[in-house]
Amino acid sequence: MKVERTLDEPLGAYLEELRAALADADPALVQDALADTEAHLRAALDAAQEAEPGADGGAVLAGVFEAYGTPGEVAEAWRTTEATVQKALKPPPAPQSGVPFFGVLWNLKAYTSLFYMLTSLVTGIFAFTWVTTGLSLSLGLAVLIIGVPFFLFFMTTTRILALAEGRLVEVLLDVRMPRRARLLPQGEGLFARAKALLTDRTTWFSVLYLALKLPLGLATFTVFSVLLSLSGAFIVAPFGHWIFGLPVVNAWEGHQFAVGTPGLIVMLLFGLLGFVAILHLARGVGRLLGALAKLMLVPKA
Repeated sequence: MKVERTLDEPLGAYLEELRAALADADPALVQDALADTEAHLRAALDAAQEAEPGADGGAVLAGVFEAYGTPGEVAEAWRTTEATVQKALKPPPAPQSGVPFFGVLWNLKAYTSLFYMLTSLVTGIFAFTWVTTGLSLSLGLAVLIIGVPFFLFFMTTTRILALAEGRLVEVLLDVRMPRRARLLPQGEGLFARAKALLTDRTTWFSVLYLALKLPLGLATFTVFSVLLSLSGAFIVAPFGHWIFGLPVVNAWEGHQFAVGTPGLIVMLLFGLLGFVAILHLARGVGRLLGALAKLMLVPKA
């Protein structure tokens, strides 16, 4: 037996108290806490009502709340769990470099951010194709009876893709993102759930964010692939000459001349310094993209 609609009001009040207790927490944590708590409470209510079909709904709800804990206790449990998880996920401290500029070489997140930039074109093409195809088909099928169900399916899958993108952002860019999707209204019928889906800010911002993935991915992929190519060429060329005897030729005002050992050393240093600078740039751009993802995909608490 599903939870009666009359029980949604006290359940909603409980969740609002939990939201207030987590007012100063990370919005991603708040979304996870609300979604997880609502799912657990509804499952417990369904189980209790099935075990005692004739029991008063209010009494059953009060028993479930008492067993689960007050909103303040639940909020404190989530804070403790979050602190424990973040501590466990935190990488070991990197070796300290005498020059802070080179410390990024031991920063794992710099490499994961660089990987995110280099793969963003592929993920951007997929996201943009999904959004444009879904919107086009939704418009084309609008005159048919299948148009509305398809549009709702498209918007639902868009939120799922946005959630998956959030997990990618958290792993690679080190920005806390939701790990649970926001639940739609339960027990109020299909129309109420569809209305909640289409009036939720997160749904439309997810569509916009996935559409922006392509231009952002194209820009970051182009910039970082070119920079890495230049840096790699400056690093590989000297070793190609020293190991395989390959000539390194430079041209100046129509004249060509071979680069000597001093010039090769300078090239190598420029290449290595360029790679370190690329890691710094990747970390900085990663923070900006992570902030953009959080702004668009995570509703304020």
